[in-house]
Amino acid sequence: MKSNNRSADINPQSSRYCFSPSAHALKQGEGYYHNVMLLYNSISYGLSDSFTAGIAMTPFGMGCTAKYSYEIDKNVNFSLGGIGLLPFTTDIGSGGMGIGFTNLTFGDERKNLSINYGLAWYKVDRYEYSSIPVFDENGFIIDYIYNSEYINESRIAHLLNLSGMFEVSTKIWILFETYFVFDPNISNSTSANFSQNPTNITLMGVRIASRKRDALWDWGMVAMPSEEIFGIPWISCTVPF
Repeated sequence: MKSNNRSADINPQSSRYCFSPSAHALKQGEGYYHNVMLLYNSISYGLSDSFTAGIAMTPFGMGCTAKYSYEIDKNVNFSLGGIGLLPFTTDIGSGGMGIGFTNLTFGDERKNLSINYGLAWYKVDRYEYSSIPVFDENGFIIDYIYNSEYINESRIAHLLNLSGMFEVSTKIWILFETYFVFDPNISNSTSANFSQNPTNITLMGVRIASRKRDALWDWGMVAMPSEEIFGIPWISCTVPF
């Protein structure tokens, strides 16, 4: 951290909340490893003071991440970027996905608020089954003809996100994220249907730095009020380098 002229007590991870990004960037030469519930793993690295790139891996596939940040004014930053994942298998039910995003962050590295918009793309590969009745001369059903059709669809979803980070001390931060997901399920279309009821996902938690500030732990709870689901635990670890 000293090689990047960071203050000894500055927030070592202001570029990301629990999962969603802020518009703050890593400085050139900074990086971190991030693990969520042993399922999502990523490594990000600051190639410059404005551009961050990385890789991501899950049990189902792997991909890459990128983010470009720009300082509009003091305590106002803008960024755009994306993440793309490809599956390890091509079996039915697996497909690639990606999210492109843009956001605005208001505030400094100690406390800030971000507004994000994301456009998600994903593939749906499945078999669709149907049956056609066979009638006799009296009009009674005597049998069925069964058909199966392989369907490969590209779908889009729109995401709105509000995230915040507030410093309690030099080693403790309060985090929150709330998402509204609009998924019109229109194949090969980019038209939004914002009149539908969105899926809401909310995450609230706390980030705690280790004694030597060489690791950060996020502890939180996830709720999906639109689905009446509450109390899903969130545990993640970030190791800056």
